[in-house]
Amino acid sequence: MSISVCLLGLGLAWTFSWFEFASQIEIVNFRPISYLKMNVMRAVAVLFGAVGAAWYTHDPLWTAAAMGVGFLFGTVGTTWKILRNRPERFDPVLAREIFAFGLPLAASKTLNAIIVNGTRMLVGVLDSAAPLGLYTASFLLVQNSLTVIANGVSTAGYQLAVRAVDGDDPEAKRRQIRENGAFLLAVLAPMCLGMALTARNLAFVCVGVK
Repeated sequence: MSISVCLLGLGLAWTFSWFEFASQIEIVNFRPISYLKMNVMRAVAVLFGAVGAAWYTHDPLWTAAAMGVGFLFGTVGTTWKILRNRPERFDPVLAREIFAFGLPLAASKTLNAIIVNGTRMLVGVLDSAAPLGLYTASFLLVQNSLTVIANGVSTAGYQLAVRAVDGDDPEAKRRQIRENGAFLLAVLAPMCLGMALTARNLAFVCVGVK
């Protein structure tokens, strides 16, 4: 693997992380319109940037770089808010709290990335590029279909949970978290079951393999 590919991968990881960080700031500050604008700007910039780079350069590296620029473009407004409202001094207590909160999330994200990418690597090594392409297309079809709905539910529920935690009623906190979990399961469980029952037909229609 070349150094340019590694550097580009690190750059894309940083841009994606910054976008996720900026989007969480809009979520916890209860700014749904700003969150929507971020995602729309990112989607439009990634679409036109990646397609334009691919058409003009015919180079996957420039196409991926354009996608990273699109992610950064979506964070322009939030980045300006962060720079304008940055604290005057570093708060070590707050930093420790953020680190303690984020470490388990980072570990789970890392394990998920290892599972997803490791599975694709095994398919490519043990078989060939053709099955890997079919597996990736099928995986993304299922993942994105479920993730879009799950993100919508969890984003709204997360704001309500933060608001409940900021209150002084322990029972209200537990009730809100239970309601969030129940609603998420009520929406996703039927979706997962439906996709599992129709997997063969979906594969034939969308991927071309029966």
